[in-house]
Amino acid sequence: MSLTYGQLNAQANAVARLLTEVGVRVGTRVAVIMERCLEFPIGMLAVLKAGGTMMPMDASFPANRLSYMVSDGNAIAVVTTKASLATVEDMNLSIAVMCLDSSELALQDAEFSPAANQVAAGDDEAYVVYTSGSTGKPKGVPVLHKGAANFILHISSKLDVHGARVLQFLAMGFDGCQWETWMAFSTASVLVLRSNDLENDFQNVNAMVQTATGLTLMGDPLKYPNLKLICVGGEAMTPHLRDAWSDHVCLVHAYGPSEASIITHAQVIEPTSQLTVGGPISNVTSYILDENLTWAFVSALVWL
Repeated sequence: MSLTYGQLNAQANAVARLLTEVGVRVGTRVAVIMERCLEFPIGMLAVLKAGGTMMPMDASFPANRLSYMVSDGNAIAVVTTKASLATVEDMNLSIAVMCLDSSELALQDAEFSPAANQVAAGDDEAYVVYTSGSTGKPKGVPVLHKGAANFILHISSKLDVHGARVLQFLAMGFDGCQWETWMAFSTASVLVLRSNDLENDFQNVNAMVQTATGLTLMGDPLKYPNLKLICVGGEAMTPHLRDAWSDHVCLVHAYGPSEASIITHAQVIEPTSQLTVGGPISNVTSYILDENLTWAFVSALVWL
């Protein structure tokens, strides 16, 4: 199954109208709880169109964990699918639940005109992702529109992605999923949802985001002649991966906390590159300071 950009936009418009009816506007949050499917990008885009803050969550998580995140994030509605509806019902929520089906949405009116209170500004939240948290409970990390937009503009202008097949591989509640999704959509590329046949997926896409561990498990780069771009984040690049992959693809090493809009630093890795976190991306400044906020080079922290 597939969607054109026109179909994606039309179906997201239909959902945005429904979200408007339950009070979604700027400053409200909506949980998007699904397994990997076509409805997932439809739901995310619809929340943004309605002015809300999307909270992407993987429906394979335990119901009690999902329930905690929905409650902690003060979501006023949930967007899900028929396949994940039982999981959402087990959460016993007292908020609106909207069940999406792409084939049914295709029959809906494709027009949507947002009201003034549904047009987000740069300082409004775009999405919230949940990290593991230092206390053992998931921690919500809000990301503003201006940070997300800055990341998207940097990636789309610096990397040759336009028209590529981009794999949506990472967990949907992880901010790396936002990287994959908007890297594709901002460059008129094809977002390919991961299947159960990962080897086939890797062989039939041109660009992907991976962890260092995941890239190691992929094995021989020669098995993937169509891969042209791999962005590695979440873990440090290793000399072994540099030596194995940098001659075969454009290999990008990226770093940054979720709080700072996915990544803050990136480096294109050449065969002879020294491995660092790279330089700051557009409109980001970084400092290495000690506990007294003075310049330091050891036993110090990165300030962004």
